[in-house]
Amino acid sequence: MPPTAQNTITLDGSLGLETNVSQHSGDPRSFRKFLDLVTDPAGRIVKRDGKGPTLGNVAGTEIQAIHEYVFVDPTTGAESYHTLGAINGGAFIYRWDGVTTWTGQTLPISPTGGGRWGFFNADNRVFAFNGIDALLVAIQTAANTLTWRIAGIDAPSFAPTYALSAPITDASTGFTVTTVQGDATVTAAGAAFTIGASWVGKPIRINGNWYEILSVTSTSVLELTEGFKEVGAAGLGWGVYTGIGNWDDIAPQYRFSWKNPTTGHVSNPSPILQVTETFQKSRTITVTIPGSAENTAAYNNGYTEIQLFRTPKNAGIPVALNETIPNVNTGAAIVYVETATKFADTYLTDFQAPLLNYKPPAGISSMVFQGQRSWFVHKPSGRVGFSPIQTLELDFGKASESFPPAYRLQLANAPRGLLVKGSKSSADSLVIQTSGDMVSVDGFNSTTFSPYGLELRKSGSYLGAAASVDGQLVAYYADNRLMVMREDVAQKIQNRLNAVKPSLVSNVRLHWFCANQRNYALLSVPSSSASTANDYTYVFDLDLGGGPIYEWNFGITAFATVHEASTLALALFAGDATGAIYRLFSGNHQDAGANFAPALRTALFRGEELTGDVKYVKLFVNDARLTGNPALDERPTLWTGTLYINEQTNAAATNAEATAMTFRRMRYDLQSAQGFELIWTPTMSLRTMSKVFQLEITFPSADADLWIEKIVIGADDYQVVAKQA
Repeated sequence: MPPTAQNTITLDGSLGLETNVSQHSGDPRSFRKFLDLVTDPAGRIVKRDGKGPTLGNVAGTEIQAIHEYVFVDPTTGAESYHTLGAINGGAFIYRWDGVTTWTGQTLPISPTGGGRWGFFNADNRVFAFNGIDALLVAIQTAANTLTWRIAGIDAPSFAPTYALSAPITDASTGFTVTTVQGDATVTAAGAAFTIGASWVGKPIRINGNWYEILSVTSTSVLELTEGFKEVGAAGLGWGVYTGIGNWDDIAPQYRFSWKNPTTGHVSNPSPILQVTETFQKSRTITVTIPGSAENTAAYNNGYTEIQLFRTPKNAGIPVALNETIPNVNTGAAIVYVETATKFADTYLTDFQAPLLNYKPPAGISSMVFQGQRSWFVHKPSGRVGFSPIQTLELDFGKASESFPPAYRLQLANAPRGLLVKGSKSSADSLVIQTSGDMVSVDGFNSTTFSPYGLELRKSGSYLGAAASVDGQLVAYYADNRLMVMREDVAQKIQNRLNAVKPSLVSNVRLHWFCANQRNYALLSVPSSSASTANDYTYVFDLDLGGGPIYEWNFGITAFATVHEASTLALALFAGDATGAIYRLFSGNHQDAGANFAPALRTALFRGEELTGDVKYVKLFVNDARLTGNPALDERPTLWTGTLYINEQTNAAATNAEATAMTFRRMRYDLQSAQGFELIWTPTMSLRTMSKVFQLEITFPSADADLWIEKIVIGADDYQVVAKQA
């Protein structure tokens, strides 16, 4: 039987776990928040999920970015999930295969060191940028395989050339013809004509005048569709035109672009090729794209096809032919010969030669996809640019790789490189961080976009990090405030955040993770010491008032919400400054493979004179034994703790002001209906002899779901009784 007590203090988690700014400022009825614990919706004090074992260590250096790319097969609709990671140093991007290892990716460039990688998805593709080098784009080309290319490409700097088919003439055969005025028969002085249908309907020029051939009787006789108009004569010069094209005073124009058949992107077109000959009949045009290093470079970057453009008959705007031709990387010339079918206007598409497909500039430092456009911050120029909208403003190529110079915003202050979706305006636009301001973009197209200023905290002056959390902008400011609209949601841990130095604000990371029953905002902050590594991560439960629910003693340099490889359930991946990558909230209770035993310490309990004896401490838990069957109902368990009196802080104190507790299980016939009941009783009389005492409970070191339903402290002669049930 437990000893009797005149008074009890009953504690559960119904008021949530809180962090006191100091030991003397907290609500005496509340818990202090300690590492690795959370109060769940049922009011239980729960051991948090662990980091899980290390998924991989990329290269022993900082993880700069983690990202999920979902590829949708355009034929079958099947989805493939790729988890990407990038490390500090600029040279490496990796793909996680969902099983055991990270696979280094083959990149089309040798990245410059010092850039900070980021990723974003658009047009069924994934892009990578580092603020220094060219924008990269990848698409799944085979199972578990991504092919990386430089995004976009410059237009060809040169025009193609052309040649017209020559007529069959007397000069080529050595024979002339004889005609009779009014007679349709033309006789050659020798075997000169081609029998068959190839000459039928073709024009023949005799003595400078045009006629049409009706038939070819023999190699020396043909018939015209009309009688010869001039005075007949012998020894007249002639020429038969056997080509396929006819045009009057408006001759055809040609241009060409490089096309990437994998990603679908098409470059801006080459300079115009103008055919100078006018009023031509039956002339075949041969277009030649000279061999060049540009062709080779385009081919090697995935532009293995060439798209030709030609003006329709009697028109001046080139449009795409209904085919592409192969590009080559050998330096050889590429030849295209018109045919009767291809030269007809019906062989042309409705797509005009593109004029807005400028490649993305090198040096993109931030990028998002919003309002059907790709938006970016160009670090060298300090400008914000955006792409056209597919089909509305760009009908050929891929808009996400096209950044026309005119499509950009002029801001009063240079952007710092932070773009965040989530601002609510008439256009549901995005937020841009600048060197001295924060603006939201309103409008719908390149002619109506207008940046307008958002209200800022004047103290601290600028954003250090921001994220769109459940449709709201959550911003971390340089004065160490975490703001949701006008509310500072991190006041309860302000003492911790105040230790973040201004020089380290850029290291702060924010991420929203919403899956299953979790709706969390995670804030990882740099070390409070001189270290540049992130040392703490705070988790805010948005369904429980938005306050901090627990603190982890490890820092995160990159977050990503991804799909588990086998179950496709949403999981949270995190990387750190050592190059290690973990899975958080994974259902186990380990930190990188090691079991943890979190401790829960109450706030300080106070009274006018707390002079009573502590009789017992009871725990109501979900699992008192953990493993095996106890030989005795009062078998010792792994639940332990410490009772502190006189504000003792040293757990090893020997003067009874820090008394260790080992809990045992209550006898079966004394168990309550609320769960497993544990008890600790002191071996000697413990008098508080102070106005302050605290209780600390340590969870067992086990990879198991453990929680505390309630804690009851029994004592004599307490003048103040605090209940939290």
